[in-house]
Amino acid sequence: MIDVLKVMYNSARWEDRHGAINGSIVLIEKFYDTQAEGGVDSVLKDFVWNALRADKVPGLLRDGEFRVRNQLGLLLKAMISHDQEKGGQHFDWLKEMLLKDIEETFEREPAGGVDASADPSVVAKGRKIINKDDGGKTMHDTEGWKSLETSMRILQHIIEAIGVKLYDFDLDRILKCIIKGVDHINRFVREISYFVINAIFETSAKIMAERNEDGSAASDKVEKFLSFCDDLVPIVA
Repeated sequence: MIDVLKVMYNSARWEDRHGAINGSIVLIEKFYDTQAEGGVDSVLKDFVWNALRADKVPGLLRDGEFRVRNQLGLLLKAMISHDQEKGGQHFDWLKEMLLKDIEETFEREPAGGVDASADPSVVAKGRKIINKDDGGKTMHDTEGWKSLETSMRILQHIIEAIGVKLYDFDLDRILKCIIKGVDHINRFVREISYFVINAIFETSAKIMAERNEDGSAASDKVEKFLSFCDDLVPIVA
């Protein structure tokens, strides 16, 4: 099965790559066992964290087919949620890769697209700039953003998967992306930005019950959550 999936991931047909992601999700959900070692379990773990995470994810993140990119979020969610230990080890790498892609695609292609969140004067003066492609065709507000929408969606999925361990990591860049995202000219990016905020609140719901190894309250995570809330609440209020 794994050998077949590897062939499908290398296919030029997006349907095959999409199917490979779905097949990988099924393998993880049905057969991934964090406690088992050796044999099939070792092969599956090597496939998930080496063949997929290291070799395939970076390319799939910017796949030419948005349906493939969208499905990647569900794959990463399955990987992290089924193995929180390994997921935690790789979360920062995934987060930084996603944020880099999001930051690089906040401005529209081709040149001439305006990101309202990046240009306060557009919002302040109430001006709407009509964007056109190279042929003079007027561009819709959701066109020309490359992988921005799907990377924001993937960010939402990995936050949902990592849970309260989110507060083990630096969240400043996530906050900056959210602030830009909720005012973005692309309505889908604005919508997904609020989904990201919701994911943060939902995964933080159990943080008050979080305990350190010695049984004491994880006050450091609670304080970090409350501080993050101070920044997030004005956005949704």
